[in-house]
Amino acid sequence: MNVTQKIYKLKNIDKIIESNRQYKLDNYEKINEPFLCECGSIYTFNHRARHFKTRKHIKFQQLVISELELASQSESKNHY
Repeated sequence: MNVTQKIYKLKNIDKIIESNRQYKLDNYEKINEPFLCECGSIYTFNHRARHFKTRKHIKFQQLVISELELASQSESKNHY
């Protein structure tokens, strides 16, 4: 954040807070919409990044990657 942005934020903090509050009210359903992940968990848009860092999700990704590697190896062996 540069100096001009900091000055703007300090001068307009009330306007920014009100704008953020109004956005959250207008988009409440979108923000809190539940998503079903491939790993079997449910998360909301707000917690998407946090979910992708969980042990359950990471373990699921590693399992999928290892299965894909095994499948590609078996295809290459059957190909010759």
